Amino acid sequence: MSRIGTDSMLKPTASDDMGMALTNQTLPTHCGFVESNETETGYARNGSVSCRVDYIISLTNSVIQPVICSFGILGNLLIIAVFSRLRVHQTGVNQEKTIHIGFLAMAVSDLLFCICVLPRTFINEHDLVLKAGSFAMFYQLYSTGFITMFCLTGTWLILITAGIRYVGICHPLRARYLVSSSGTCVAIFLVTVTCVFANLPSFWIVRAELLRPGYYIMDLGIFNHFHTGGKVYLCLRGVFGMFIPGILLLYFNINLLLVMRSSKRLHESFTRHSIHNTSTRESRAGGVRIASKNHLTRLLVAIVIMFIVLVYPCELLDFIAILHPVHSHKRQAFIIARVVANLLQVCNFAFNFLLYCIMNGTFRKGLAQLFCIRQPLPEGAAYIPPAPSRRRSKLTSHLPALEE
Repeated sequence: MSRIGTDSMLKPTASDDMGMALTNQTLPTHCGFVESNETETGYARNGSVSCRVDYIISLTNSVIQPVICSFGILGNLLIIAVFSRLRVHQTGVNQEKTIHIGFLAMAVSDLLFCICVLPRTFINEHDLVLKAGSFAMFYQLYSTGFITMFCLTGTWLILITAGIRYVGICHPLRARYLVSSSGTCVAIFLVTVTCVFANLPSFWIVRAELLRPGYYIMDLGIFNHFHTGGKVYLCLRGVFGMFIPGILLLYFNINLLLVMRSSKRLHESFTRHSIHNTSTRESRAGGVRIASKNHLTRLLVAIVIMFIVLVYPCELLDFIAILHPVHSHKRQAFIIARVVANLLQVCNFAFNFLLYCIMNGTFRKGLAQLFCIRQPLPEGAAYIPPAPSRRRSKLTSHLPALEE
């Protein structure tokens, strides 16, 4: 979950003048989860980064990224509104409710991530001398820590949700004792608190030094990767925040896909059996339950796949750049790769709403109810008004019923 700057990862060369070398060593890597732009502008002036790359970075930070973050804020707010109002049938161990709780927690984390990223559009990150107490100063100091914290929390919340679904589907007997709504809430709380404390050193990646009365200058903190302690911390965070969750997510996904394949065959057998024997109401009900479970599992599998595809390229670039600084002749390609990878990472936290709308009928119905939209009737179906109540009031109870 390293959110350190790009150019501070780059290895300075003899072609850079002395002022630029000092800038590389003293500028903060606070610019957060996307590349640090302070030294990129300096390299562009020296001719190391082309104007085209500078234009791509400016377009991404000022136009594309704010649009995606705004969509993510709106989408996650709708997810929270729908799942907080959703009522699930109390059946078995109520696995659907536990998964919905996980989805709700993930939406809260994604919402906070998008909120923390959005101000980058309005704050000039090239300004290193900032007025004391200004919002820009606090944002450049602490944005890295908050963005990394919500990214780390989101990773483990997805892992907890996928693990709950894995236990419920692959080990249903154990799920009766291990999976519950209260247990899920406790697990989410413990994971959140652990991630917050584990991420505290990220708030010391950047520090502010008093330049003159009323003004501070941004500088590298004690947990920046230039320091041994910072490099060790970033490596440990990469292992426990990226590699271990990634391996577990792949394991859960593969097992869920295998179970979904077998349950699909079972559902087909239920369907064939119910066609030949129209009196087996239990067979039809069992087939519907299997299909419902598959739809929810399919949605979770899609969320995990999107998370791995969109988030892990950026994390791998961060991890590789910490261990092997990029040389100057590869600087341009690395910056472009980081811009694309970080944009994909923002898309992951913003586009879960689209997956819910496409793959979850329950969410679509809840969204329609939220906006008081009547669900459309199937093609060829006629509207049937509700049957009149058979109950009669006390005033007419003594009257005989009318013959039809």
